[in-house]
Amino acid sequence: MYFAPAVDDQVWALRAAVEDVLTVETVQMGRGAVTFSGSLRHDAERSFAYLESRFSPLGYTPLLRRTQGTDEIVAVEGLVGVSRSNWLINALLFIATVISVLVVGLQIFSPLGALVYMLGLLLVLGCHEFGHYIVARIHGLAVTLPYFIPLPLPPLGTMGAFIRLKSPVINRKALFDMAVAGPLAGFFVALPIFMLGLLLPPEWTRFLQQARPVIRIQLLESWLVEFLVNLLLPSIGRFDLFRNPLTAVGWFGMLVTAINLLPAGQLDGGHIAYSLLGRWSRPLAVVVFVLLLYLGWQYWQGWFVWAFMLFLTGLSHPAPLNDITELDWARRSVAFGSFLLFLAIISVKPFGP
Repeated sequence: MYFAPAVDDQVWALRAAVEDVLTVETVQMGRGAVTFSGSLRHDAERSFAYLESRFSPLGYTPLLRRTQGTDEIVAVEGLVGVSRSNWLINALLFIATVISVLVVGLQIFSPLGALVYMLGLLLVLGCHEFGHYIVARIHGLAVTLPYFIPLPLPPLGTMGAFIRLKSPVINRKALFDMAVAGPLAGFFVALPIFMLGLLLPPEWTRFLQQARPVIRIQLLESWLVEFLVNLLLPSIGRFDLFRNPLTAVGWFGMLVTAINLLPAGQLDGGHIAYSLLGRWSRPLAVVVFVLLLYLGWQYWQGWFVWAFMLFLTGLSHPAPLNDITELDWARRSVAFGSFLLFLAIISVKPFGP
């Protein structure tokens, strides 16, 4: 194979950078990339750290892959830059979401109840997103502040919130930690709020309710909700769960957590599934997509919306820069626990007639 001298020199410089990391067996040139195949001499995390420090001065970004038992180092031309964020957009969206949730809350609760509803709901969503944000920063990833999405329609008044990564994920451990932190943070805020709503004396929560709410929705139970209701306040009606802003916030917080844990696409559960299963996460995502279509047909049409969102954002998951390092047993145990949590808080038909 013939190389122009400049390209030839660059390839030799890259090869010199990888030879004490990989036993090089083959070298392949591609458009804007050079792939070295062989066997890693060290563990993948240590190897990637070496490569990153060596490739950067040469103007290349390293990728680690394993294909049919062969390790590959892909030197991709160019370095990933981090764009600046405009925090003013985050602030304006947050203010709009506050107003949006209050507008919906006033149709269900008293003015004081609407305020409690807004504060509680944004606290749950905020803790979820800042769980992602804090862990991403711990792993050295560039990430935006949360973007809240206003939607002045019942029953929530918002479509939730999201953060945007501005730099690629280093490895599956970082991907898993960042993904699981959000749902767990949101859940551990929503759960005590829900329990508090069940435990407070009725005369305390009566001031938060509206005598004749414009919107009446029957909230149906997940396994965990049913257990807590039977344990703490079995006499409460399912319409009353929605009329109390504390139980409504806790219930919605747990439902949002469950939806985010769906193991597909760009949802948190999709990130968790990829970090655990790698390329096998795509067949699982296809199964989830088909299942959502079935649930939308049989139980709740809202599942069609989530199926469409998955289709729109894609069922495949991009690989991190280092796609060889696998999860340790501690993280695998947390992943299994998050799956059990998903089963405990999911409801195939969240709302009654």
